[in-house]
Amino acid sequence: MASCLRLAVAVLIVAALTLKSQSQNVTAGQCCGNCVTGPQGQPGIPGNNGVPGNNGVPGNHGFPGRDGAKGDRGELGPPGGNGAKGDRGDLGPPGGNGAKGDRGELGPPGGNGAKGDRGELGPPGGNGAKGDRGDLGPPGGAGAKGDRGDQGPPGIHVSAPRNVKQCTWDNIFSAAGSGAIVECPFNKLSSTSALRVTWNGALRVFHSDNPSAVCKRWFFTLNGAECNNPAPIDGIMYMFDHTNHPNNHRVSTIDGLCYGLPAGNMTVILNIGACAADGLPEGSASTGYNSYSRIIVEELDT
Repeated sequence: MASCLRLAVAVLIVAALTLKSQSQNVTAGQCCGNCVTGPQGQPGIPGNNGVPGNNGVPGNHGFPGRDGAKGDRGELGPPGGNGAKGDRGDLGPPGGNGAKGDRGELGPPGGNGAKGDRGELGPPGGNGAKGDRGDLGPPGGAGAKGDRGDQGPPGIHVSAPRNVKQCTWDNIFSAAGSGAIVECPFNKLSSTSALRVTWNGALRVFHSDNPSAVCKRWFFTLNGAECNNPAPIDGIMYMFDHTNHPNNHRVSTIDGLCYGLPAGNMTVILNIGACAADGLPEGSASTGYNSYSRIIVEELDT
């Protein structure tokens, strides 16, 4: 509708301009009809703009546009006043049980109730706690001899704990020709074990004036007696040089095992004396010269 109105207005404007142009041509005296056409004149000066036309008739209202995009949420308004009190609602279903309250204080004891009827016999009770041990009764008579049991498996051999001791001396330098030289106490733990005794130190036998051979014997005693199981533990030194008279101190070791000794305290002594029944002179002896000497005693499980 609006486009048709605009087209009509344009047609009216063109018709008006055409009539105005014709009226100008008549006023200027230009011929029309049988006039001879002369040469094309120069273009005239452009005319002034015409008077603007009146506004056209307003068009009809267009169709409503589509809804715009949803706006942002407005700020929260102030709280409204309290409304009128509503009617009382229906009674709701019962609520669940609340949490168990604290235990109240113990009330005064109630009186004894009437005696009830005797109940039925219950099942037997369990065994009670073990009672205290009773007094020891008199010894019983000997029972009949039982049958011989089966032979058990072989036992496991368990070694006795290691029991060893060492006694040491610095520069004994004993010139004794007989009797005890040094002693080493020892505690034997088992009556079935063997005892190993060892001497290590410097020994010497010397003859200064006697041109014949000389001999000395060093030996152990255990609690005052020499070993007899299997044999004494001893050693000798023999010297024969009637020309140079050597005076040699040699480190020597005497070592052996003794069986059949009881358990308990043992006194192990190194002694010196004459060689066994060979008739040789004893000479001059020396034990432990200018060095460390030691007796080692060890108990061995057999």
